[in-house]
Amino acid sequence: MKFEEFTELLVDCMKARLVPNDSGIQIKTDKILKNNGVTLTALNIRKTSQNICPTIYIEPYYREFEKGRSMADICSSIIDIYMRNGTDDRLTFEKVMDESDVKNNIILRIVNREKNRKLLETVPYVEYQNMAVTFRRVIEVSDTGISSSGVTNSDMDRWRLDLDTMYRLALANTERLFPPVIKDLFSVLEDRYDYSVSENIGQAPDIDELYVMTNEYDINGASVILYDGTLARCADMVDDDIYILPCSVHELLFIRAHCSFGEDYLKNLVHEANRSAITPMEFLSDSIYVYRRDSGELTEIV
Repeated sequence: MKFEEFTELLVDCMKARLVPNDSGIQIKTDKILKNNGVTLTALNIRKTSQNICPTIYIEPYYREFEKGRSMADICSSIIDIYMRNGTDDRLTFEKVMDESDVKNNIILRIVNREKNRKLLETVPYVEYQNMAVTFRRVIEVSDTGISSSGVTNSDMDRWRLDLDTMYRLALANTERLFPPVIKDLFSVLEDRYDYSVSENIGQAPDIDELYVMTNEYDINGASVILYDGTLARCADMVDDDIYILPCSVHELLFIRAHCSFGEDYLKNLVHEANRSAITPMEFLSDSIYVYRRDSGELTEIV
């Protein structure tokens, strides 16, 4: 069954399960542009009395359907999500609409510039190496996750902020809300993605030589590369210049520059991991970068 046919069948199934019990429920799908130009199909279930509703992406359910999961079971799971998250939105709606403290809630994230060319036509951004720094507004941080929305050019105009000021505010807010974390476990990467570097590329670097940079939430943690003093701190930890290897938008690896592995090996490591260990939306860069302690400069290695 093609994805479009699955989507139509899913919507019909949801209507059959929900609408007879509540005629005020509206069920529809929308195409949503995500990171790196990836477009996902969102299923929205909303009562006419509601202003917002949870966004449920269909693609993961389609993959499960292809593996044999029944449509009835998929519908039951989605209804459970709706019942747990979509029945009381007053507080959340108030937070979404409240921009009174927006200057303290703007954060930044770093993305691939080329793959987000279409998105960057409508949002403010700052170029950084071959990447781009974009902005989001945090609505809520809770035990269940982080709610945020992308900042557009019209948002920036409405808030009467220029790009330099917004970057300065966002950097300070991001450091405060998402403190950096540095780990010395290369094995974490292999365990998390079930990916063996030694089997796919060759002998893996010693885990004592590799470190991971991210934030406390492990979400969009690659942005810690922008934090004041973070790269200098990492270089001081290994008492050397460092190579930085983008794992994803969520984290970065770094290794001392005078290690036993050449630049070609490290670039190949990043290239292969980007195609086997992460999703297209998580991709950040195929390049590696070197940070020089004496100058404090970061340079792309092409």
